Amino acid sequence: MKHIPFIILATFLLPLPLQAHDWSLEAKVTRVEPSYMPYKVYLQIDTDAGQCTAGSWIQWIARGDDQATKAANTQAVLAVAMTALVAGKRLTLVGNNGDCSLNFVHLIP
Repeated sequence: MKHIPFIILATFLLPLPLQAHDWSLEAKVTRVEPSYMPYKVYLQIDTDAGQCTAGSWIQWIARGDDQATKAANTQAVLAVAMTALVAGKRLTLVGNNGDCSLNFVHLIP
């Protein structure tokens, strides 16, 4: 019993895991900006995404271990965004408030 206060204190001092994202939602793409390829793709959507208001630019930043992988990754996201825009499909987007960036992009059939 005498160790319980120590255990409670130690629990509060342990670092908490960081949340990987701030928001997750479904939205329609209203505009795509591919000028920053192969490093970034910017999207505008019809819905507020956390602190990123509808119509503001949301960015996908290339991911991968080397330039070729990053370019392929960004091209895939551009293809999904363009498909959603042209076909009028919705995307599931998962992202962050701080820089209005995306972690995941899913095309909804």
